[in-house]
Amino acid sequence: MRLYLNAVEVGNLAVSGNTATIDLTDVTTPQRLVLKLAAVSDGSQTGDVPVAMNVVVGDANGSGGVTASDISQVKASSGVTVSSGNFRADVNANGTISSSDVGLVKSTAGVQLSP
Repeated sequence: MRLYLNAVEVGNLAVSGNTATIDLTDVTTPQRLVLKLAAVSDGSQTGDVPVAMNVVVGDANGSGGVTASDISQVKASSGVTVSSGNFRADVNANGTISSSDVGLVKSTAGVQLSP
């Protein structure tokens, strides 16, 4: 499998079974990315697979923009252990949900993906 992506730095790429983990840097916000995974094989067929993702720092609920709802969600999660159900509230991705995350969400309020 190969990865092609313009204007974003690709770091480590790890594949385990049907999961690909890709470290990206120099990703700006807000932006829509489409990662193209080349030469992906399911055992009988090989082809390119596009994987789309939106990047909006502070968008804790995944709506495509940062609103009061995101601020409320992160505030409500502050002090709670990061899990698969609340990982978006760990906005600065340091492994804890705290006032730093709340501050970051507040500082990006109003940011939204273009339609």
